[in-house]
Amino acid sequence: MGKTLVICEKRSVADDVTRVDFSERPFRVWVGDDEYQARAVIVATGASARWLGIDSEQHHRGRGVFAQRLMAAFPLLPVEEEGRLNDDLLREAFAERVFAGARLRELLSGPWRPRDLIAFHARHKLQLLAHDPGRYLQAGQVVAHAGRRPRAETAAAYRELFCAAMASKATRGRHANALQHAFSGAARGLDKARREDLLLQIEAYRCGQAPLSVPVALLAHHASSGALPWLAGQSYLQPFPAELRLRHSVPAGPGRPRAVRR
Repeated sequence: MGKTLVICEKRSVADDVTRVDFSERPFRVWVGDDEYQARAVIVATGASARWLGIDSEQHHRGRGVFAQRLMAAFPLLPVEEEGRLNDDLLREAFAERVFAGARLRELLSGPWRPRDLIAFHARHKLQLLAHDPGRYLQAGQVVAHAGRRPRAETAAAYRELFCAAMASKATRGRHANALQHAFSGAARGLDKARREDLLLQIEAYRCGQAPLSVPVALLAHHASSGALPWLAGQSYLQPFPAELRLRHSVPAGPGRPRAVRR
């Protein structure tokens, strides 16, 4: 079958697949005698195109006929070219969209109620702010009227805004703003030394001197005390399994930390 990337709940596996069973969920994939179960399987066979030299080939270069048809039918579906996934930040963005979309599908495929959608939106607040603050607010309006509109209409409207927001690039500036927002909510529960340390790490990330994982790890540590349940429940702290080892790249464009207000 070829090299395949299997994204499971707790890990990802890239190896030569010997057998699969896609007849029901969870999907089952075998690598030799080892069996893996996953809700999503990404097939990357590594095949090379054989060009025929006809004019219409130029239109499909880079993506291919199937990929273009798929993206036209599902414009908000996370899609990425295999080679680009070697870039840490692109791989991180792709994985984040895949797992966020899976959480939304899990919610909307069940007997959800307006309060469930409210809780989902609140849980993804920081994550959405890091991607698209405008669509976060628009999605909030959909959530606010969830009990007054037909379920299908509400689900479709929220899905479109949520997926479009996640498709927007999470810039370093937006990440820094989301981190500052988290700090504002957590500051009262921290002593002066911890506040200053967290602010310095957020500023170091903003200036390109530290990876995103550093301030996020600090926030997760402070949230684990139990005093900040709203922060502990934020998907932003762990948008994908830790085993993927993402968010450790230092962003480009280093600068000098500016003075921070304590």
